[in-house]
Parts: sequence; structure tokens; C-alpha cells
Amino acid sequence: MNVAKTTDKPIFLSWSARDEVAPEAYAKLAELELPHYKSPVRCGRALAAVSAWAEARRLREARLAEKPMVIERPAVRQSLAGRKEDVAEYAAKQVLAGYGIPVTQERLAATKDEALAAARAIGYPVAMKVQSPDISHKTEAKAVKLGVADDAALAAAYDEILATRRNTTPRHASRACWCRRWSPAASRRSSRDQRPALRPAVMFGLGGIFAEVLKDVAFRLAPVTKSAALDMIARSAATPCSPARARAAGRRRGARRRDRAALGARGWTCRTRSPSST
Repeated sequence: MNVAKTTDKPIFLSWSARDEVAPEAYAKLAELELPHYKSPVRCGRALAAVSAWAEARRLREARLAEKPMVIERPAVRQSLAGRKEDVAEYAAKQVLAGYGIPVTQERLAATKDEALAAARAIGYPVAMKVQSPDISHKTEAKAVKLGVADDAALAAAYDEILATRRNTTPRHASRACWCRRWSPAASRRSSRDQRPALRPAVMFGLGGIFAEVLKDVAFRLAPVTKSAALDMIARSAATPCSPARARAAGRRRGARRRDRAALGARGWTCRTRSPSST
């Protein structure tokens, strides 16, 4: 009780004495407004809640002090002006590249010869996907080929993807196919959503088939600062364990360690003024 009078730090007391045994002591604790608990477990839970609240306040104050980077690219904004339909993956990556965000090495191919030339220039193995804003789920449409290792495999993959497009709807038949360097890495996705009644929102989560299976997404209102981006990454279902355990698991499976800080820094501290979704 004497300590409580000389410090502004919170003090929690666990004391199991019955009220009728020490009524004067309990009255003194109530007078000093000292929280006291009959159970050590309840006392610990209360202390943990206060600690979490204090940490949340510190994080909020730090984030409010952060200033998101503003990058203006008038030419990129103009390319999105008036667009109503979804932006296909290749075009969306060109937007990201225009803002200085690194993207995979890839080329758009409208013919099989162009696809072969693109794969040779990029270097095998490559990944191939149909390029159409009308096909959101390319895996289900059998319009994705991974680990294409040589010219013969690429020619066969191109024909299969082309046949898939023709068998869906005529609208898809005029769309192109794109090739990019392939690596067996986990897929992440990010997007920007802007609805008339709301501020723009940024989404981050696992990509590919995991997007629907795990529903693994985190949302933040734009603009997103670096610390907010790192928090979104930490909330991903792919980040459930400690960094040390993740590194150990990666070594056992032969995977390279991913640079979370770099992922948070790339593109997330940027604020665009374009009203279109990218």
C-alpha cells in the first residue's frame, strides 16, 4: 500500500484471505483503488489484459506518427482512368512496376512463337497462365501450367491453355497467354478495394488455392504504413509460428527464408491517388 502511493505503475494484488477475516485490509485496498483478486490466475489474466491494452496504445501512437510515402505516377494513373472491368494480372503488375514495386520477370504472348521466345529470354522453367480478366480462378479453368521446363513442354502447355480458353466462352478466345519465371515459392496476394461509400482498403493474404480454402486475409484502410503492413503479414495463416521455428522448418524442407521486412516495405508504404482498383 505504501508503494502504491509513490508510483504511477499499476499494482495488482492476489490475496486469498476471506473478506470476514481481513475486513479492514480489504477496506484499505478499496480506499486506495488497488485491484485485488482472490485467485492468482484471475490476477494474472487482468495484468495480461492491461499489458495488451498498453501495447495497443503504444502501437497506435507509433502508427499515427508514421507518414506513408506518397509516390505520384501520372502516366500510370492515366492508364487506369475510366476503367470499369477488373485489371488482369499482367496489366496489374505493370501498374505496380510503374510505381517502383519489383515484380516477376514476365512477358505477354499472343502466339505460340511469342511464348517460346519469351520463355527462352526469361529462362526455363517458366509458369504459364491465361491472360484474361474474365477468368478469376485460373486453376479451376485448367489455364495454369507450372514448372514448364523446355520448348516441347511449353508448346504443349500453350496448346492446352488455348484449348481451355476456346472451350469456355468465345469472349476468352482473343485473350493472350503470359509467361514468367517460375519458382516453387508460397503465393501471396494483395489488392486494393475502393467503394464509393468507403475509404480505399488494402488486403493481404495467401494467394492461389489457399485464398478460398483458408480465407486468409487481413484488411487495412489505405494508406498503409510499413508497420501496419508488417502487422498484416504477421496475421497471415502462413505465419503462425515464431521466426526461429519457421527458419528451422524451412531448413528441414529445403526452403529459403523469406524476408518479411522487405515484403512489408515493398509497395505498402506507397499511397496512390488513383480512384481505380489495382
